[in-house]
Amino acid sequence: MYRGSIARNGFCLLLLSLFLTPALLSSEEEHAPLFLTHGVASGDVTTRSAVIWTRVNAPATVGVEYALDPNFTQPQAGPQVVTDQTRDYTARLKLGGLRPETVYFYRVWALQPETGLRSASVRGRLKTAPPATERRAVSFVFGGDLGGQGFCRPYAIFEKMRRLEPDFFIANGDMIYADNDCPAAAPAPPGRAGRPASDATRAADRPRSPWARGPAQHTR
Repeated sequence: MYRGSIARNGFCLLLLSLFLTPALLSSEEEHAPLFLTHGVASGDVTTRSAVIWTRVNAPATVGVEYALDPNFTQPQAGPQVVTDQTRDYTARLKLGGLRPETVYFYRVWALQPETGLRSASVRGRLKTAPPATERRAVSFVFGGDLGGQGFCRPYAIFEKMRRLEPDFFIANGDMIYADNDCPAAAPAPPGRAGRPASDATRAADRPRSPWARGPAQHTR
């Protein structure tokens, strides 16, 4: 984690502010007809606005409520958007009129008006930036290169990152691998336990350069 002082001008507000709340679905929710498949995330946070992202498992209207306390004693209704297969069932909801340097709690849900189905809501948290004319100490965490294609790790570090309560998270790239399934049990290595070695996996097994081999094999 890096801590420092940054003037919150327009350029600094371009920094990615992303807090991902994974969807820890129960067995019942996983078999529900309508649910949020990838949790919720907040990004593009400025002094007055923020964008909420989520994904649903079927065509639906997606909505959001937000409040100043986690109990939502005085919730405010946010926008609603319709999503379907043409958007890969994703939804972006922009919150406006927010207060600078303020923590907000939000909850997102999906609804199918024609069937009356409504998903369970998933909650998230965000903090808006301070006024652009003021200076504040900020903290952030960064990461990248997630596993995928069935080979995944238990990302315990994410919980430790969350506990630091950073102002924002910078994704350095290769986050797309998170879109692939990550089974609890790691798959067998290529060509073993009934998993045939395809041309792609054979190519992956071959060293791509002399520096891909073990240190003892280097002659330089």
